[in-house]
Amino acid sequence: MKISNANIKLQKGLSELYDERESKQIAAIFWEDLFGYRNGIDRHLHTQEIETFESALKKLEQGMPIQYVTGISDFYNLRLMVNEKVLIPRPETEELVYEILNAKVAVGASVLDIGTGSGCIPVALKSKRVDFKMTAIDLSEGALKVAKRNAEKYELGIDFKCLDFLDRAAWQVLEKYDLIVSNPPYIPVSEKDRMSASTLAYEPEMALFPESDDEFIFYRQIAEFGKTHMNESGSIFLECNEFNAAGVKEIFEHSGYSQVNLLKDMQGKDRMLKACS
Repeated sequence: MKISNANIKLQKGLSELYDERESKQIAAIFWEDLFGYRNGIDRHLHTQEIETFESALKKLEQGMPIQYVTGISDFYNLRLMVNEKVLIPRPETEELVYEILNAKVAVGASVLDIGTGSGCIPVALKSKRVDFKMTAIDLSEGALKVAKRNAEKYELGIDFKCLDFLDRAAWQVLEKYDLIVSNPPYIPVSEKDRMSASTLAYEPEMALFPESDDEFIFYRQIAEFGKTHMNESGSIFLECNEFNAAGVKEIFEHSGYSQVNLLKDMQGKDRMLKACS
């Protein structure tokens, strides 16, 4: 089987789930990440490559996101490992990293990432600011294995800890930080019907939905944590849902933080928050 023929088969399978533009984007990622192939000279796939192709195509046809099929997700000019233990990094989270890197954080600042998942935030931050003293926490041991591998790939010294942030007793193992960042689970269960079938089928629920009827539970905990575990002149950067951003802002204002501001993403939506101690 030639790549050209295999690609026709791939495009046909993708067309059942995606529009033409998205199908072409996924196909390009498929060939480059699985076979190291870009548009160029057509060639025959050898036996092992055909087996890889058929297996990967079957997963795609079942609705598995391309990042899980290839095991790779591009984030802030980094190639990160991902699997179904972690959320696929989103462009909005890249914007959060951008805002932090442009915030003139002090040299040697201590940074805590809450709910690190794939480690995309601390790995991206540390790759640009090697002076940061970075700690990242998550409840999932499976997620931390992925995060550690991503940090090791880029030879970045990040301290990973497995703990339940909603258990305040666990805070005793954490220090005081100059910067606290998080992309916490913030999607209300009521919004499940608005989400894609592939996200619901493959991405970890604990990284999407708070395990509580209170959709703001992580934000309330982070606000309280910051009052005892953030250094003077410290700051907090969070990702949030455009529909609950005003509620998140209110939590931090009522908790006594100063300069609480919502930050807009590239689409002009309130998707991030910055608060100062």
